[in-house]
Amino acid sequence: VRKKFINDLILVRRFAATGSIEKPRQANHYVLVQDRAAFDGLMRRLFQADVVDFDCETTGSNPGTDRLICIAFSIREHEAFVVPLEVDGTRCWGVEENHVRSELKRFFESEVPKCAHAGSLIDIPFLRALGIDIRHYDFEGLVLDYLLDENKPEHQRSLKELAWDYTDMGGYEVGVEEWKRTLGLTREAMDFSLIPFEVLWPYSAADADVLGRCRRVMSHTLNDQGLLPLFQKIVMPLVMVLCDMEATGIRVDVERLKQIRREHEEILADIDQQLVNHPVTLEARRTLGVETINYDSPVQLRKVLF
Repeated sequence: VRKKFINDLILVRRFAATGSIEKPRQANHYVLVQDRAAFDGLMRRLFQADVVDFDCETTGSNPGTDRLICIAFSIREHEAFVVPLEVDGTRCWGVEENHVRSELKRFFESEVPKCAHAGSLIDIPFLRALGIDIRHYDFEGLVLDYLLDENKPEHQRSLKELAWDYTDMGGYEVGVEEWKRTLGLTREAMDFSLIPFEVLWPYSAADADVLGRCRRVMSHTLNDQGLLPLFQKIVMPLVMVLCDMEATGIRVDVERLKQIRREHEEILADIDQQLVNHPVTLEARRTLGVETINYDSPVQLRKVLF
């Protein structure tokens, strides 16, 4: 409903400005990179770009066990390139695989500014699993959106939602969403390798293209609001620190944790017994006409206290 409402508002605004609801849409130029010459040409363009927007599609959400299917790159609006890595369980590059992985590593570790939508959650951990330590990750769509509106509901922060807010690409994910429903895929079990690759790769290209369009608009808005220095000097460096913390983890003494748990369980049991025998509990049981009072229940606790 929200998407349709926003789309209708766009049409009304367009009609008020031009007298027509029709808007010629520029054709998108999405390319599947399938040979070394095309790949090397793409790499040369990426190294010369001001900012590169990218998107990874994976077989799941765990970089330790799942795999990258493809990476999409966009440098300018209406244009994106997709580098396949694994299709239908088969690696794509044969004897060129070492070259492709080496060049991808060289690019992601270069000084070219880069942007993903939720890179700190998905893209960066998967790239690190390939031995790529991404540098100059200078933009993240999700973080940009948070800075512009910290009160927006979580379900409205996806790239698909932002496409309706900032571009004319709203609904670009329809084809993939139909396959998700057909396959019964959920957010918790999202294996994009089950979606036909001829459907997946244009979707991935659109992800990178839409991300770039949204980033340009949101960055401009942040600059107008005087928030760009905060984003560049504090927020994004902190994002990378959090990524490093998550990747490093912490060492814990499992036996000590078990001991602490036992100690606290004994304390809680003693508190529970005190509550059972407390005069307030006895009076509440008589007043409410119940045998026991469950202090873990907000409903019952409210009745006892108020």
